[in-house]
Amino acid sequence: MSYASATRKPVDATAVATMALLCLTWGFGHVAAKLAAPGLSLVMQGGLRCAQRLLECLFGSGQQLDGRDALAAGEQLLLLVG
Repeated sequence: MSYASATRKPVDATAVATMALLCLTWGFGHVAAKLAAPGLSLVMQGGLRCAQRLLECLFGSGQQLDGRDALAAGEQLLLLVG
């Protein structure tokens, strides 16, 4: 089946509910951070979160799972991007 002949399937309710829940969670996280530290600008808060995640990626979490560090390469990328 080629890409050109593929038909689109409708989005199911589970996917819509999951995306809505994720957006609400992330949105409330930003609001909570702003309420917790009203003296800091949004850019400063974002910079601090990025710095924290960078340090977590560089030095690891200290947890071991089956002989490997809990923060694998893919998880580190998600921490930096997220």
